[in-house]
Amino acid sequence: MLYKCFTFCNLLARKIKTSFNFRSLAYYKLLIIFTAFLFLGAPAFAYGEGIVQPIDAQNNAQMHNNQGVLYLRERDYLAAIKEFKIAIAINPKTQASATYYNNLGCAYLEIAKLQSTHANLKKEGDFAHFAQISFEDAIKLDGMNLTFYKNLVDTFYYQGTMNKSYLKYRDSKNDFDKIIVGFIHQKQGRTEAAKTVFDEFVSQNPNLLISKSLAQYIQ
Repeated sequence: MLYKCFTFCNLLARKIKTSFNFRSLAYYKLLIIFTAFLFLGAPAFAYGEGIVQPIDAQNNAQMHNNQGVLYLRERDYLAAIKEFKIAIAINPKTQASATYYNNLGCAYLEIAKLQSTHANLKKEGDFAHFAQISFEDAIKLDGMNLTFYKNLVDTFYYQGTMNKSYLKYRDSKNDFDKIIVGFIHQKQGRTEAAKTVFDEFVSQNPNLLISKSLAQYIQ
C-alpha cells in the first residue's frame, strides 16, 4: 500500500512540475507525500487505538483478590466472596490460588459466625460448610501453610462436628492430618495433647517448611 502511494506521488510530482514548471521537484514530492500521509496515515493510527493488549491472568486475579481483602476488612462479606471467586476463576490451579481459596473460606466463615448468633441467617445456606470446602481446596494447592489447617478446624467448630472430625483425622495415615488433630485438641482446650501431636509431626518431618512454622507456633 505504501509503495503504491509513493510511486503515485512521484509520478504526480513529475507531471505537475512539467505542467506548471515548478523549480524543485524534490520539494513538491515532499509536499505531496506529506499530504498523502495525512489522508492515508491518519486512519492507520485510528485503527491502532483498537488494539487489545494480552491480559496477564495472574496479575488480574491478584487484583480481584486484593479487592476482596478490602471488602473483607470492611465486613462486606458478599462482595468479598464475589471478588475471591473471580480471582479463582481466572487463576484456579496455582500456589497463589491457594490464598484465594483461603480468603474465600475466611469470608464464608465470617458469615458462619454471624449465623451462629442470628438464627434467621441460617436459612441463607451452610456457610461453615462452604468455608470448609474452601480451606480444603487451599490445602490441596498448598499444604505447607499452617494457617489453612487452623482455619479448617474453625469450620468444624461452627458446624458442630469437632468430635466427628477428630475421630476421622485421628485414624488417618496421612501425616499432615496430624496437624488438624493438633488444632482440634487446641480448639477443645487440650493444650498439652496438641503440643504432643505437633512435636511428633515436627520430629518426623524436620525438613518441611510447615514444620518450621509449626515449631515457631508451639513456642
